[in-house]
Amino acid sequence: MAGARIEQLHIPCLYLGEGPLWQPDLEALLVVDVFGKAVRRHFVRTGRHQVLHIDDGGEAKTVTMVIPVEGSPDFYLVTVGNRICVVRWRTEDPDEHTVKPRVLKDTKDTKDSHFNDAKCDPMGRLWVGTMGPQDEAGEMTQMFAGALYRLDHDLTFNKCVDKVSCSNGLAWSPDRRTFYYIDSEAFSVDAFDYDDVTGNISNRRTVLDYATSCLGGAIPDGMTSDIDGNLWIANFRGSQVRSG
Repeated sequence: MAGARIEQLHIPCLYLGEGPLWQPDLEALLVVDVFGKAVRRHFVRTGRHQVLHIDDGGEAKTVTMVIPVEGSPDFYLVTVGNRICVVRWRTEDPDEHTVKPRVLKDTKDTKDSHFNDAKCDPMGRLWVGTMGPQDEAGEMTQMFAGALYRLDHDLTFNKCVDKVSCSNGLAWSPDRRTFYYIDSEAFSVDAFDYDDVTGNISNRRTVLDYATSCLGGAIPDGMTSDIDGNLWIANFRGSQVRSG
């Protein structure tokens, strides 16, 4: 977009950064360090940097999401391996702090699958997807082993899309009528009709096919939408963010 400016935040290096989320009340950026099994909180105005280490006893290898719990300022949902957990993290905690997560939900995907990207919809329901197992080089070893789930307010866990290889970006249109979704290994951005009241999705179709566009070689990853309805897509192995 014209006039857009990109700046690098001066924060400690991450093994693999994912899931950035802005907390306006704290003027802080949340981000997970996937293989560091930690959550970072960077206070932009002051430069303070907190690190929350997630100690699950070594059962999981990843932490892939952090989302604040509305109405409970010190509580956050995090995904640890194939489990959705709750942790407490206060601004007055030490800058290096360790907690044991409390398990809220897990999946019945293959034991080697783990959660990946996640986001809340406009009504506050949690959408979170899984990805299949990988080898030491980070390459997928089993395709179509993941799924996309929705956690409702009553904690009902619904599988919304199956046969997913690497669940990633999620976004909603400003009019709350369209849901956008990325399965990275499909190399596309898909759209669904979205019911804001029930959270149900239907009528899946592809709106951006990387194979037939100028984006060949890049991998669609994280995604968000702006107030004008534009999609912003981070391209893994492409070193770029695309919008349109």
